[in-house]
Amino acid sequence: MLLASVGGIETDAFQSQTQAYFRRWKAAGHAGRLIAMPGYNHFDVARTLCDPKGALVQAVLDAMQIKDANDA
Repeated sequence: MLLASVGGIETDAFQSQTQAYFRRWKAAGHAGRLIAMPGYNHFDVARTLCDPKGALVQAVLDAMQIKDANDA
């Protein structure tokens, strides 16, 4: 399972690269999810991993089939 995330305030090239990689991954038959992070850049996206209620943490928990961060 690929979790691809890109910040909404990244350059167009950075966003396009992430989206193209994700499309090719899915086209090859692999499972994946693209997580949009409006208002973030690539540094901020990584920092959201400290927030148990953040979109990226929730996506990781979903991929692991864990309902609550406290159960991890």
